[in-house]
Amino acid sequence: MIHVITAQNRHLYAEQLADMFQFRRVHFVEENGWADLQSDETGERDAFDDEHAVYLLGLDPQDRIEVGLRVRPTTEGCILADAYPHMVAPGAPAVKGPDAWEMSRIFSTHAYRRARRGGRRVAETFLAAMETAHAAGAARLVGMVDMKLYPLASNIAWDLRLTGLPAPYPYGVMVGVYASAGAEEIAHLRESLGLAGPAGYEVEAQDLAACGSFQGVEAMFGRAVRPRPAELEPESPAAIAAAVATYAYHDGRRPERERAEDVRWAAE
Repeated sequence: MIHVITAQNRHLYAEQLADMFQFRRVHFVEENGWADLQSDETGERDAFDDEHAVYLLGLDPQDRIEVGLRVRPTTEGCILADAYPHMVAPGAPAVKGPDAWEMSRIFSTHAYRRARRGGRRVAETFLAAMETAHAAGAARLVGMVDMKLYPLASNIAWDLRLTGLPAPYPYGVMVGVYASAGAEEIAHLRESLGLAGPAGYEVEAQDLAACGSFQGVEAMFGRAVRPRPAELEPESPAAIAAAVATYAYHDGRRPERERAEDVRWAAE
């Protein structure tokens, strides 16, 4: 389950949100070297961390963050359209307006990456982003991806497309992207993950009162969206799609990625 954190339920996640801003500082400022971001002892924030922002967090069994993503309506500002308009080619779908929500600040934590659990939690987070945008009436998600990460992003079972040509930025080469957030695309990504229902859930105070903890809510959520029996059949479309997605996450590049991770952790 991916926790959908809005302006209405942020008070339930004070500890997790404080950790999220700190993880963002570690990931983007310390690891990626994005020195121009606004950060201090409380973490990394920008002007888009406002009342319109929706935070999507995947938590481990101890309620610690594994992955995080921010999404928000582009009617209230859009990093891609406002700061990098040259990355949107003529004829590209509208990246700003009521039909588009923007993804930004995707990260995973050291603990999650050390566990080498593949990209499933990241895929679930993007699925929750699609669900959130779709529920708000948007037709697509937009965002920007460093070209080093584009192969991993495109391995997920969604139709990720470019808004224009890649362009240099101070820390590498980046490209604008968009993906449909329609019901059919959501169903396809759910099927590839073997999910019978939503990936994301907006916890309310009543849920915590009834279940006692976030893990109790996740257990309730898991029982409510158990896979349908047909999805367990080895020849079912869901099983085939899941196998394809699994191969994409663990294909021939994995040994190379693992060697890179070993070098990285040895240096830390």
